[in-house]
Amino acid sequence: MVIIDPFTPRTGQDVPPSPEQIVPLVQSLLDSHFVTLLLQRQSHKLLRRLTSRVATHTAQLTDLSTLLGALSVFSRKNTELLQAEEAAKRKAAAKRNGVQEVKKFGESMERRAKAQEKHQEVGAYQVEEFYL
Repeated sequence: MVIIDPFTPRTGQDVPPSPEQIVPLVQSLLDSHFVTLLLQRQSHKLLRRLTSRVATHTAQLTDLSTLLGALSVFSRKNTELLQAEEAAKRKAAAKRNGVQEVKKFGESMERRAKAQEKHQEVGAYQVEEFYL
């Protein structure tokens, strides 16, 4: 029997898959075999467990989403502060070297893309319930 310490970093083939890899796999399996799982009594316990975990996760996300508005102000200000510091450093370095400051290529396009993403934010997902 091999005992694996979860706190030691792993390399190579013994690295477990990340949640970003697991969730789409489970989602596609459930989507393709959901009717089959509903028809088999043995899977009802599993489906109930999954439902309870998804419900608690959704409740936690809902609670955390209430903080999003308040924290976004601080996050935005922090980002602006960091960008201002970086611009000041670049400007000072350019001044020392005698080079005029050149805008980064595509900078205005990035700002427009971020603004569009902000306006297209998707709201919280709604979970459908199946009673077994």
